[in-house]
Amino acid sequence: MSKYKLIRINSKEDINTSKVSVYDLNNRYLDTNGTMYALKYNRLEKKIEIIPLLMTHIKNAPTIHHQVIQKKINDNMAILNDKSNSEDTISNESTEIEFNPDLFINDSLSLMKTHRDRLKGIMMNIKNSNIISTTDKTDSTTLDDHFRSIDLDGIQKIEKIEKYHKELTEYPRSITYYQAKLDKQAKEQIDKLSTSKDKMMKFIYYYEMHSQLSDFYKSIGKFITNLRDFIETKDIEELSLSKYENQSFEDAMLSIETTINEIDDVIQDSNKLYSFTLNADNFTELI
Repeated sequence: MSKYKLIRINSKEDINTSKVSVYDLNNRYLDTNGTMYALKYNRLEKKIEIIPLLMTHIKNAPTIHHQVIQKKINDNMAILNDKSNSEDTISNESTEIEFNPDLFINDSLSLMKTHRDRLKGIMMNIKNSNIISTTDKTDSTTLDDHFRSIDLDGIQKIEKIEKYHKELTEYPRSITYYQAKLDKQAKEQIDKLSTSKDKMMKFIYYYEMHSQLSDFYKSIGKFITNLRDFIETKDIEELSLSKYENQSFEDAMLSIETTINEIDDVIQDSNKLYSFTLNADNFTELI
């Protein structure tokens, strides 16, 4: 599953390109001076290069995000164009990757734990930045509403999804119970698997996890985007923020952008899981 992962480092020298794989090309590295680095595969010299990214004010984050996405596309195209070279191990690995539903689900559950801690950190940093003054009752109330939505429909819902996953994998209910929750297409597909209880349960597992992950990340994506848009209405140049407050603000906004990118990736792969689930041929290998 493609992810935008931010890794904090002390300096550029901390990035060991000899241990980098194709899976790390999406990573971003941020050093203590605030410089962000990306990785690029040089297909002519067949090696990984470290590319510094221009850092600007956080209000330009959408532009930077667009540039990063375009660079990712160019890097991936370079790898795919070089796939004919049999000695190019990295390129070959990238073209052999297929969607793995179980890996996606496990990765998403692990990522949710990261997001649970990060969401708490985002709210804490925004509070510490004092960009929204507690004396401004209107803005303070609006901020509390955003935080409440993130807590109730984000942080607290993660635990419910984890419990539901445990139910599906360890002590599932009857098949008929879950069948009642399927949409029309899903009901048609599960009927094709009715000769095997194991296939039906696997189908239900994939379908339910798709529904849980998709609904959750669409909701939390909307809430955190609304929070970002609200924060960005404030002109920090007009505020007398201390160094600590400004750093808290920058950390919060960077974490928000990273999370939004990851959410987009999860939703895209969740759609792949749905398509995978609705293809009865994907269950033929089950006994």
